Amino acid sequence: MNEETALIKVNPMVDPMVLSLQHETASIREKSLTFVIASNDDMKLATEDLSIISRLKKALKEARLNWTAPIKEQLESVDTPFKTMLDDIDRAEKTLKSLMLAYQQEIEKKRRAAEELDRQAQELARKQAEMNGGEFTVDTTPVLRPDEAPKKVHTELGGTGTRDNWKYEITNVGLLPRECMVPDTAMLNMIAKKHHDAKPIPGVRFYNEPIIATYAR
Repeated sequence: MNEETALIKVNPMVDPMVLSLQHETASIREKSLTFVIASNDDMKLATEDLSIISRLKKALKEARLNWTAPIKEQLESVDTPFKTMLDDIDRAEKTLKSLMLAYQQEIEKKRRAAEELDRQAQELARKQAEMNGGEFTVDTTPVLRPDEAPKKVHTELGGTGTRDNWKYEITNVGLLPRECMVPDTAMLNMIAKKHHDAKPIPGVRFYNEPIIATYAR
């Protein structure tokens, strides 16, 4: 079988451009640690540094993309056949497990039905005996029922076992206790950004927390 290979650069720290960006980034970071804003002129200096930072962020993202795009492209080409095989094997696993659970449920259903028929026969016999001085004509022979489905199966290759997997289903939202109610944060964020505080909601405070926006020329 032929094996395809590809040469991919994986050490950006040998790239002069990346090293230059690293130097600028470290410099602006160190400067920010000792920066003091005490006047309008300091605001201007901070704005200049923020503009430099904006330019550096753009350059870093572009450089990062130049390095990672070829890696991601090769990774996708390698990963795709494995993902396809894993998807197929996952479907096979789900199919077999579903069949096993369906079998167990069907056997349990038949056993419960047989138990209910036995109970009904015993109850009818008891009532007949009460009316006829202890005599009854109902056949109380236990109904033939299938063997219980195994919860664990062992073979030379491995084993399977059934374990509990409790879940929940909300049947009445109005009856939920407060501690079980989770706010719709996506909706609340949308209202805050679109309507600000002009669309009040009971129990919610919409407030403005300004941020500094930067643009580089």
